[in-house]
Amino acid sequence: AIEAEEAGKPAVAQKWREAAALQERSVDPFLKAAQARAAGKTNEGTSWHNAGSGFYHAAEKLEKAIEAEAAGKPAEAQQLREEAQQKIATATALLNELNRQGAK
Repeated sequence: AIEAEEAGKPAVAQKWREAAALQERSVDPFLKAAQARAAGKTNEGTSWHNAGSGFYHAAEKLEKAIEAEAAGKPAEAQQLREEAQQKIATATALLNELNRQGAK
């Protein structure tokens, strides 16, 4: 994001920040997965892990989309962004369900 900002490309910088935010969003579910597994709650731990993985992999898809766009491949970039959005939606739904169930 910093390089894009310095190069005068604020829109690209914003896309990199969005990918970084998804990486950050994956941290809490991964921590909760470790805590749940340490407490012997294997299924809950797996669910938290899956939510974290969803955000992590969505970030990877967005990163690849940014690179594809820079390489002049807009169709590929769009496909990758759509895949990222699907992963975000799935991870968010899983988090909502875990929170609804009162999982800690």
